[in-house]
Amino acid sequence: MSLDDVMISLYPDQVDEIICKQLRLFIEDMEQNLDMIQAGRGDQILTIFDSDPVQEIAYIQDHIESAKMIIEWYGESVCDSNDVKIPTPNYGYN
Repeated sequence: MSLDDVMISLYPDQVDEIICKQLRLFIEDMEQNLDMIQAGRGDQILTIFDSDPVQEIAYIQDHIESAKMIIEWYGESVCDSNDVKIPTPNYGYN
């Protein structure tokens, strides 16, 4: 280990919180991109998945839903676009 290396220890709950927080930031960013494309301002953002705006919207929506599914898997609730909590389904893992 060199002097530039840093090692930290985290509890599993801390790792879960970090992952969920990053996924929420990802969702927020993707929703902003989606809003801009739908408002006709897609030229102001960098295309992520496809140069066709219709395909881009579909890909972004799929990725947002996937990120929400991962957050739910961690047992945390996800809010919809109106900040209404979506109930977390119990898949038998809790």
